[in-house]
Amino acid sequence: LNHANQSMKLVAKTKMEVSSKQKLFVLSMLVIQNATQTLFMRYSRGVKGEHYFPASVVLMTECTKLLVCSLIVYCGWGESTVFSSATKDKDASRGGRSMVHRFWFLITNSGYTWLPTTCYFIQNSLQYVASENLSSPVYAVLQQIKILSAAIASVVMLGTKLSWSKWRALLLLCAGGLLMEYHTFEMNDVGHLRNTNDPVKGTAAILTIVGLSGFAGVMTQILLKNTSRSKQATGSASNLQHQHLQLSIWDRNIQFAFWSVCFGVVS
Repeated sequence: LNHANQSMKLVAKTKMEVSSKQKLFVLSMLVIQNATQTLFMRYSRGVKGEHYFPASVVLMTECTKLLVCSLIVYCGWGESTVFSSATKDKDASRGGRSMVHRFWFLITNSGYTWLPTTCYFIQNSLQYVASENLSSPVYAVLQQIKILSAAIASVVMLGTKLSWSKWRALLLLCAGGLLMEYHTFEMNDVGHLRNTNDPVKGTAAILTIVGLSGFAGVMTQILLKNTSRSKQATGSASNLQHQHLQLSIWDRNIQFAFWSVCFGVVS
């Protein structure tokens, strides 16, 4: 028994180590992605002066995300009961659910995913306006104020309680962003800014991004954590069939990407 317990602890420890390495890898990729995106946006809009439509870039990004997530769902990755074997057995007479049926089911049961998606689409479009009128360091620093808006939204919407030390850290972060912005306006008044930068326009864009980010982030957190989707039973077999469905993060990403593509096409 002792040997078995030690083996189980070793397996659990190995899983935790793999999980930590995976988290570190994903975090590193996110840092690289955010840094390169900021530099490329600034270079193309502020330095090169290329006047492309930001919504078209966001649209192509969301189309790519929709394609990748659909492929992942088709391969059966992620914990999801939407396409479980039990569901397929019920449709065995039709040979199981096709990808079209799966996609349609996710869209028709997307709920309020369109709400944070709208905020994210506006944010992604305004990023190009902000990067065109603000330098890369100022843009990167001001973006960190998203943490403050996310904290306020979590307190208001989720009832989260933050200690005074956390509020102090958030206020210091906000003060640092204000100092960076003050320096930018000072340079603009002296005439040291180049490439026809408009700090007022860039600041308005980044503050809009910050305000929307807190609300959208909390809404996304609620949707992702509420992976168990249940409906009130009305006595019909179809309603009973869709109760207690587990949606993976890839399922949610398909829903987010679909609404973003719709908004991109309309815009």
